Amino acid sequence: AAEAEHYFAVRESLEALAAELATRNATPAGLRGLERIPARTRKAAEAGRLRETVGLNADFHRAIVELSGNPLLQDMMAPLDGRLRRLFRLTSGPESTSPMCTEQEQLLAAIAPATRRPPPTWPGSTSRAPGPSPWKCWGAATPDRHPSHLSW
Repeated sequence: AAEAEHYFAVRESLEALAAELATRNATPAGLRGLERIPARTRKAAEAGRLRETVGLNADFHRAIVELSGNPLLQDMMAPLDGRLRRLFRLTSGPESTSPMCTEQEQLLAAIAPATRRPPPTWPGSTSRAPGPSPWKCWGAATPDRHPSHLSW
């Protein structure tokens, strides 16, 4: 259980970075591919196909990393992908499919419109994009909500 928590904590933090980078680097074709996954996930979840739902959820998260356009981040996440997929299968039950779908929809809503506006700036900058940080739906450390020992 503790090992799973460690993996999910690392995934959450690195994917928050990936999502932020995706708002700047996603190609229209890549974004269209990402936009297709939540509907497929919801359809599989509603049909009770847990294994497919979990697989699509992992595909969605991997796609965000790919959309980041950051080869180092992609290389760092690649070895974790198989382990995370296994953990998703072991820790997911029918009760977790609706939250998976909701999380995908929230992340997509944060990433897709963000690709059409200037990226948010971090504390210490002279300007900031309007509205709340789109990464709050993830609960991960963000520039406006971070542990005090981190330096942004």
